[in-house]
Amino acid sequence: MNDLPLKSGRFLLVFIGSTIAVAVALMAIEAATGTNIRNAGMSLIPYFVAASVEGQRHARKSDVQPENGTIWRGSVVMGLLGIAGSFILALPFIANPLGRSLLANTNPLLLLALVLGFAGLGVLMSRLFWGIGYKSERRNQAKKAKR
Repeated sequence: MNDLPLKSGRFLLVFIGSTIAVAVALMAIEAATGTNIRNAGMSLIPYFVAASVEGQRHARKSDVQPENGTIWRGSVVMGLLGIAGSFILALPFIANPLGRSLLANTNPLLLLALVLGFAGLGVLMSRLFWGIGYKSERRNQAKKAKR
């Protein structure tokens, strides 16, 4: 797994940090304006941020873009790390009685389908935004080289 274009620990830290930052920003916007702008798409922002950071870091570190298969393998790892990070952040919810009672009344197959669907979407978003981060950094490097 050394050939993967990412550092797992950094990805997980950026993912968790950006998840918390999004939550704080949403609460601040709601407190300031009285408007709730939360939606399911917000849960993808941490994938965007963390995968872009990994793409940029790889572009700075290496002159060679990894093969497509290697990037996809890295995206699968990023998708799984995102699910792990989400579970880490969900532990306080699961640990309290209200969270447990809500989960107890939910169909386990539905929960599994949601987790798998979210993981699949995380893989696709990680792949897309890893590439965007990589290309963005390469363009920045080319601009700096021209100066």
